[in-house]
Amino acid sequence: SRWCIGSAGPIALKADYRDLPIPANSIDLVVLPHVLAFTASHYRYWQERLGVPADSWPWAFWGENITLTGLDENQLAVGDRVRIGAALLEITSPRTPCFKLSWRLGQPDSFLKELVRTGLCGIYLRVIEPADIHVGDPVVVERARRTIASVGDVARMRGGRFDPQDQTL
Repeated sequence: SRWCIGSAGPIALKADYRDLPIPANSIDLVVLPHVLAFTASHYRYWQERLGVPADSWPWAFWGENITLTGLDENQLAVGDRVRIGAALLEITSPRTPCFKLSWRLGQPDSFLKELVRTGLCGIYLRVIEPADIHVGDPVVVERARRTIASVGDVARMRGGRFDPQDQTL
């Protein structure tokens, strides 16, 4: 799968807050306990759903650190590991969006429930092996022991909508 970063340059991933020198070629330094990934195809879905003109949202508009193509919440499970270049990340949960996202999208707070119910809300990952990542780095998924629920299923369960046989929105 291919992916792109939601910023103008490389990102240095750190596993914790200790030892924070910023690489000279790095624009963003991610030292959060979790990194947020969002899928590029979700941009089109939500632009159509909310009546927003195509290409009106720049990458990272949804607050993500990494914008993935070719992977989404329905293909990944909690515990799966994602290697991006030399960095290794582990999926911890679906995103739990807050009021700031509904404000940014110009939507009422009630929109967040709809967002979570679709399962198209993003993925949190923790950094296992820190490394600089760049646009075009290969993405390899290392599957955890498979569970019944994908990350999208977990999000839909949180939103009160779950039928493992129904993948429609």
